[in-house]
Amino acid sequence: SSDLLILTEFPPSFGGMQTHAVHLCRYLHQRGYHVEVATYRGPEVDLPFPVHRCLSRIGFTENLRTLESLTRTVRPDLLYASTIFYGRLSASTGIPMIARSAGNDVLRPWIVWPYRWFSHTLSTPWLEDILYRQFRKLEWPESIESLLLARRKAEMAESARHITHVLANSAYTAGLLRQLPVARVEILPGGVDTRRFHPLRDTRDELGLPRDKFLLMTACRLVPKKGLDLLMRAVSELPGTHLLIAGEGRQLPKCMMLAQQLGIAERVIFAGRIPHEDLQLYYWAADQFVLASREHV
Repeated sequence: SSDLLILTEFPPSFGGMQTHAVHLCRYLHQRGYHVEVATYRGPEVDLPFPVHRCLSRIGFTENLRTLESLTRTVRPDLLYASTIFYGRLSASTGIPMIARSAGNDVLRPWIVWPYRWFSHTLSTPWLEDILYRQFRKLEWPESIESLLLARRKAEMAESARHITHVLANSAYTAGLLRQLPVARVEILPGGVDTRRFHPLRDTRDELGLPRDKFLLMTACRLVPKKGLDLLMRAVSELPGTHLLIAGEGRQLPKCMMLAQQLGIAERVIFAGRIPHEDLQLYYWAADQFVLASREHV
């Protein structure tokens, strides 16, 4: 079987979605499937299967044309997408598509430019680099944001109509998806390697963590939707509780400042980016894991 996986979250970017994507590809490859990946343009990473870094972060309809061309070369038996945005590709190629949804693609459809006009021009690599950096800093006027959001949601709903099967990561996500014209939704939570994450020893001393304190842990990108401010405010109401934050992101300075303002700076440990192969050492050290989030940012 030959599979083309459309993965908008992929290494060298770092996060839970990227980790899930590369482990899925490795698993399929090891099981004997012919796997090829289509993802955003960017630096190469040494992997045992082909990775086509051909997608634009801005020009969505240009991506559809690029993927149509790629399917004619790869000739896959199955398409898989890490969001529900690319169902039109299944309609235009006749190749069945399975998609995974973690809910964000329904709540906040991340389609930067959802229109056909100028999509090709906006996807020019040097221009895209400039525009995308500026886009991430912009605060759109409410009228423009509403217009973009309406078009993004319409594109998402039309795409969902052509997907054969959607795997939702939770009952909540499944509920969101069932409001769309999706053929079939199945709940499939993310798996955990229980042999790897089963605590084997006390790692607090080797990691330099407080030994006799209750230790909460979270692991995420430091971005607004992760709700780290809510988590730190909760910790401020729990005397003696320490918080370990594993991850990096643009909200780090704000998080450090908030810890100071809340008077818990000595109880919050910013561990930075932890390599995936070392992450279990931190889980073993923690008393409890918590993952905060926001439905709207």
